[in-house]
Amino acid sequence: MSRRSLAISLILLLLVGTTGAVAKGSRKLTVVYPVELNGKVLEAGNYKIELAHQSEPTVVFYRDGEEVARATYKAVTLPEAPKSDRIVYRMNQDGSRELLEIRLKGQKDALSFRN
Repeated sequence: MSRRSLAISLILLLLVGTTGAVAKGSRKLTVVYPVELNGKVLEAGNYKIELAHQSEPTVVFYRDGEEVARATYKAVTLPEAPKSDRIVYRMNQDGSRELLEIRLKGQKDALSFRN
C-alpha cells in the first residue's frame, strides 16, 4: 500500500469513527426552564456540557466552571439532525420539568435520559 493510500485510509477511518454517534467534547447549552435530572435541578441559564465515554456514556453539566450535575445517557438516532440545540422534557403534575433528551444542533444522535 502506498503512503498516499495509507494516509487516505487513515483519514477515512477517523471520519467514520466520529460520525453516527455522539462525538466527545464539550459545547454550550442554554436551559430556558428549570429541569430535573437524576434528582438535581438544573436552573435556567447557560451551561457547558462535556460528553465523556467512560465505562458508560456520560454527560457532565458545568455552570460558572463548577460541575453541577452528571448523568449517563443512551444515544438515540433521530430521523434528521436538528437545526438548533433542543431540550425535550416532560411536564410533571406538580409543574416541574424532567429532562428526557438533549438534541444537539447538527447531530443525528440525541442524548436520552429516559429509563
